[in-house]
Amino acid sequence: MSKHPEPPSTDIIPCPPGCPAPCMDAETVRLHLALKIRRWRKDDCHTLESLATILNVSRSTISLWERGKRLPSLEHLIALAKIMNEPPCRFFCPLPDTPPPDVDKLSTERR
Repeated sequence: MSKHPEPPSTDIIPCPPGCPAPCMDAETVRLHLALKIRRWRKDDCHTLESLATILNVSRSTISLWERGKRLPSLEHLIALAKIMNEPPCRFFCPLPDTPPPDVDKLSTERR
């Protein structure tokens, strides 16, 4: 008998009540998160540089988040939510009427 319980599976993440999407796997959530960060930054008229300065990270860090190559820390997600005037839980539900993001497009889309 193991002293440590098995960690919960991260393959399927249930959506909270009111989320407009069915359950998504972790990769889909990561890609939607990248898309939201980019969209909210642009909607709020921030450049990569201006958002990086506010969050005290590098421009390349923001770019990596927006391309789904890295994930922001919990602290950075909370700060982003405050900047974008959104509740943090909104990062994990897809935007309404948004198809699943295309990984290749995220990697090459102009910033």
